Amino acid sequence: MGLFNRIKASFRALFPRRYAWPGLDISLPGGQHLHLVGSIHMGTQDMSPLPPGLIKLLKRADRAGR
Repeated sequence: MGLFNRIKASFRALFPRRYAWPGLDISLPGGQHLHLVGSIHMGTQDMSPLPPGLIKLLKRADRAGR
């Protein structure tokens, strides 16, 4: 991991991104990224429909998986 990436990872750890849903960004070795979202099975009715930002992340993940 280069110096820039280590600095970036440190700042992300100090200032994690906040979401309107229970979610967490995780960086894995090899440049892989994971967005962990709390189970919708434990959600409430006001969580539907899903927030536009979460739908955007899901669509981006779908495109990356192709």
